[in-house]
Amino acid sequence: MARLRRRDDGSYELDLREYDDFWLGVYISQYFRRFRSGDVVELIFDDLSVEEGAITALQEWGYRLLERSQRGKDVHLLVEKI
Repeated sequence: MARLRRRDDGSYELDLREYDDFWLGVYISQYFRRFRSGDVVELIFDDLSVEEGAITALQEWGYRLLERSQRGKDVHLLVEKI
């Protein structure tokens, strides 16, 4: 199952590693519509084929990309709800 956790600093981490394109889209849609203005979320996934679509969807929902990094096969997107 997707893992959402709140960090000590108040930001969130949504770990979607091991999900395919379809389920990544479902979970991103489900979770990211819940956050409020000012919330910072780190999205972690390992399916590089969905990166562009995920960024586009998040921007359409009012998120700003703060940072993108890659650690091995994992992509980390740090975004803030505007």
